[in-house]
Amino acid sequence: MKGVYGFVELTDKEPKARDILDKVQQLGDGSPIRDIKQLLKKLIRSDEFEAICKMPEEAGELLRTPKGKTFTLSLPKIGSQVLS
Repeated sequence: MKGVYGFVELTDKEPKARDILDKVQQLGDGSPIRDIKQLLKKLIRSDEFEAICKMPEEAGELLRTPKGKTFTLSLPKIGSQVLS
């Protein structure tokens, strides 16, 4: 696996970030962060999940919305602009 990612020069966090985005897309918008963590617990350690989540957030590919004491993750709508 490392040989494939090394060939296209991806860090080990980038495929994990893609896994998070894929899981949010599968579950639909407004997915609780707890559910996504639970489903990806074999791929992503709990202590690195937050750091990996920040990568697509900063790129504008993932939105984190507070909901009560937790957060939900969703994909930005097509045609919407992310304000910085």
